[in-house]
Amino acid sequence: MGNSGSELLNWQEVKVKAKQVSPCDAHESLIRLNIPMRDSQHTNDENKEENKQNNDILQEYLMDYLSLPSNEETLNRLLQSNDIDPKSCSDNKDKIQCLSIVSSPDFWRTNYTLHPNSSRVRNWLWIHQRYRDQVEEFVKKSATLDTNINNKQAVLDDVKSSFEKFTNKLEKHTEFEETMLLKFMIENLPKNVIPHYDQLHSQHDKNIPEITKKINEFFQNNTNNIQDYKPLIGLLKEYLNDLLEHLKLEEQCLVGIWLNLTPDLYKTYRSYLSWKYAPMY
Repeated sequence: MGNSGSELLNWQEVKVKAKQVSPCDAHESLIRLNIPMRDSQHTNDENKEENKQNNDILQEYLMDYLSLPSNEETLNRLLQSNDIDPKSCSDNKDKIQCLSIVSSPDFWRTNYTLHPNSSRVRNWLWIHQRYRDQVEEFVKKSATLDTNINNKQAVLDDVKSSFEKFTNKLEKHTEFEETMLLKFMIENLPKNVIPHYDQLHSQHDKNIPEITKKINEFFQNNTNNIQDYKPLIGLLKEYLNDLLEHLKLEEQCLVGIWLNLTPDLYKTYRSYLSWKYAPMY
């Protein structure tokens, strides 16, 4: 990781053009910036209230850590890893504010067009948006099965066909991510550089396949004379929610890394691509 080889971005220009994003909490910032934490500072996902109370303490720790004169080199390196020129910040306070913004999970996925390497992620993000639109369309159509419409069998057949076509596409997309993109990052980037990798892999390997299996079983076991469509509608809504959460997390975790690969690392990444995916990604 480091300077992507293009000219470093001027923070004063970027912050004028960038769309605003929600800041992440201090614990997430520490994870994303790979800043060491004491064991007592790690949060417990099962105790949200306690985590909320600790956020102010962690935020103070983060600010103190980045403000230390001995960590100025680290601060500059973290800015450069996001392709921001530290010299374009007015002072250390401005550097810290800049870093807190560009390291936000949503910053680069929202503002990737400002990056000189935007072409690296453009098609992938476009496909993600297409997936969102396609699933929302057949989930919306499935909801009409619970109303007094005619030709319910035709609507059901259409939803089933759309779902099967979509899951086939998603399987191929997941193949690219698991066997090429993520494989490259795991094998070539520093350990723990991908935030929430285990969660991403679990969504690929377990969560989405499980809900897909339940929906396919409904279609297989209910071909004619269905009296209650609510179970199918509920499963498809669950599938939509799981997919939206997954696509968002992928973008939050991977876009910034992908954009800021050095030329040598990007060349190595390209060597992982099969002939089928090389023109796309």
